[in-house]
Amino acid sequence: MTADVPGIYPAMPMAEYLALDALSASPVRYALEQCPRAGWFASRLNPERVREESEIFDIGTIAHRILLEGSTEGVEIIDPQDYPTKSNGNIPKGWTNNEIRAARDLARAQGRQPILIGDYDEVRSMVTVADEFIASLQKTEPAIWRAFQADGGRSEVTMVWEDDDGLMCKLRTDRMANDHGVVIDYKTTGQSAEPERFGRAALSGL
Repeated sequence: MTADVPGIYPAMPMAEYLALDALSASPVRYALEQCPRAGWFASRLNPERVREESEIFDIGTIAHRILLEGSTEGVEIIDPQDYPTKSNGNIPKGWTNNEIRAARDLARAQGRQPILIGDYDEVRSMVTVADEFIASLQKTEPAIWRAFQADGGRSEVTMVWEDDDGLMCKLRTDRMANDHGVVIDYKTTGQSAEPERFGRAALSGL
């Protein structure tokens, strides 16, 4: 598809979403919170823009994929035991030798999401906790609970629309109810989960 076709696209791959010639939220946020130049720097208009890649980014993306799509496709689990340091045979702690960093970088170059085996176990625990929380909402927040059921909602839904001034815009929801009445944003964090502090951090990332 092209960005001149407004609509709702529930199965658009992330690569296609990123390639859409339309404005997303991040450049607008940078422009408002910092300056217009920062918004341009973070946008598709910057030909030298570099995709953010970090351990935290990988963990969050994988958690989203498992919880929202029920899939580990594209995930590369890397065991430090397989990448001892050539000079002394020591097992790396994290991405701390050339061998394991090369494996990580190769996975990313192949379009896969690298994660250390220990971090992957933590992600599975995160998803288990999220699933348990969703199950607990059946009586207290039935609309949210229903949206997470197989026939109640869709994950990673792309929406494209034309603003009043003709500007094409886009967004991608984490989970949306089939009746469009509920839209859920799933947040992972390495910071405090204390409700008030996390609420401020979550809102700042919208």
